[in-house]
Amino acid sequence: MRTMNDRTKKWFLRLPLSLVTVLAFMLLSAVIAPQSAFAHASLVEAVPEAGAKLETSPLQVSVTFNEQLDSGLYYIKVYDHNGAEITKRKATMNKEQMGIKLDLPKLEEGVYLISYHVISADGHPVGGSYPITVGN
Repeated sequence: MRTMNDRTKKWFLRLPLSLVTVLAFMLLSAVIAPQSAFAHASLVEAVPEAGAKLETSPLQVSVTFNEQLDSGLYYIKVYDHNGAEITKRKATMNKEQMGIKLDLPKLEEGVYLISYHVISADGHPVGGSYPITVGN
């Protein structure tokens, strides 16, 4: 005749096997899951685009990403050929939280460096810089 103690022992011995099975399933799921689920935000559009040669000054700079961004810390900065920041205006985030834009003052002819920084929704920083040219 089985006692309560025997049942408890058998249940306890099956617990590690169940736990190992669950952990193995979780590990397998993580390996098989699409890798894009672990990707960070990627730039999908920059206006003006990197290396653009513009006849006139753009009204604004915008960058758009493939996933939502954290609304806490983000910026776009534009520097002239001397390294001076051309505006102290702050970038604004769009309502979808997938892009930011910065309104610009009129830019004189010359080369400018656009620098941006955002935090993706998963908490990873994403940033970059690229040049544009206004005029000849």
